[in-house]
Amino acid sequence: MKAPDTLVLKRAGLQIPKRDLVVLLVFILALIAVAIWVFYPLDLIDMARKRSEKFPQVSVELILELLAGAAGAWYMVRANRHERLFLDRGGIRYQSPLPGPLAALQPSWAHAWAQIQSAEVVVQKFGNAALVAMVLDAVTVKRRIAGRWVPADQKTAAPADLEESPLVEFMRRMGVKITTKTTTAGFALERNRASLGVAIAVPVLLVYAAADVALNTEAYAARPPYEIVATGGMVALLGGAIFLARSRVPAAELLALAMLLGIAVAAALYPGLLRVNQLTDADGLRTHEYRMKNWATWEPVDATLPALTFSDYYEYWSQFKPGARRQFLLRRGALGFYQIEMAPVNAQMRAYYERNP
Repeated sequence: MKAPDTLVLKRAGLQIPKRDLVVLLVFILALIAVAIWVFYPLDLIDMARKRSEKFPQVSVELILELLAGAAGAWYMVRANRHERLFLDRGGIRYQSPLPGPLAALQPSWAHAWAQIQSAEVVVQKFGNAALVAMVLDAVTVKRRIAGRWVPADQKTAAPADLEESPLVEFMRRMGVKITTKTTTAGFALERNRASLGVAIAVPVLLVYAAADVALNTEAYAARPPYEIVATGGMVALLGGAIFLARSRVPAAELLALAMLLGIAVAAALYPGLLRVNQLTDADGLRTHEYRMKNWATWEPVDATLPALTFSDYYEYWSQFKPGARRQFLLRRGALGFYQIEMAPVNAQMRAYYERNP
């Protein structure tokens, strides 16, 4: 069969065996389930109770996160439809998926074959997966073509053997000298200061989060600032990725460490915000009068205070009748949200269950 004079390629993406994809999907779903179980039960109960509220309050952070997710999905669709490599007898041309002024972030480029001195295919293996990139030496500049590429008009998987890839075959026909460099995921984290620092920070943050949650007797009086927690985790993930990339940490380790750092920072922020709010409170804990609405909800006499929701220990809270009054200790620090001191409440509940085993 005669080789084509023109070749149009699209990115095939990261090649991961189906078994690993299933494991990864199960792991992600497990993380989501744990997050919902740990952080959101009070919110779900509160939402069910407030069905009449048509429009819940939406924060700027939440809007930014939704926009970031939409932008990521938009980019993936654009890349699948518009990102292309064009190869013909004259040279090679890359077409950016970004339109208009945005193309400056990921610009298109083109080179004649005479401009390309050589090319190196770099394969980094980790487990059963592999990251692939081709680096073109175009004399005055080096172009990196990441991922595997397949013919745009065919629904075929990228070949496992790089020697059989259409990109490599076409470039060799055009006289480009191509070498292959294969590395394995044997990167030693302790030999790189950046990766070592992140690897140490992750367990430290997780230990702090677990310890502070266990030791702190104060809790969020209203809905915790989940948007700040999530945004902090995302910022840590992106910042960690940039920091590790500047320190030349390989892509596989970079991705894993950055994700772990984002999760650890988010976990630490949940109790950490309580601590910061507590330390910046100049007035200290104050007693406030509350009236029981139902077994799970106590409404403040002062309308500027948040309602308190207790979703567990039904037996204890059901002993109070609607309209009953009691006092709670609250504080409001510099972060602007109220938190409740649960030590007296926990002591009363403990005494109740000792009397009523």
